[in-house]
Amino acid sequence: MPGDGGQETRHPVVSREEWLAARTALLAKEKEFTRQRDALSHERRALPWVGQKRKHRLGQGGDPGLKLDDVVARVAGHAPAMSPPCVRAPGERIRSRPRP
Repeated sequence: MPGDGGQETRHPVVSREEWLAARTALLAKEKEFTRQRDALSHERRALPWVGQKRKHRLGQGGDPGLKLDDVVARVAGHAPAMSPPCVRAPGERIRSRPRP
């Protein structure tokens, strides 16, 4: 197997009953892990948000007065100044084209 240093992994061969007991024990651990992960995710989503005192403007690489709404509109293709989106066939490489 790749990444195992050339050594073959040997698993013990057991009866179906022994396998079922081991699988049931592992399943209990997996369920507990899932509960803990879900609880942690819930705590993360419940964190408070930081309020914004001003409207953010984007100033890197473009118009210093550009608002986030303008950027989203341009990326989504809704701004009239934007060229049509690049259309390609599956498997075709995207070729960069000059900006207007």
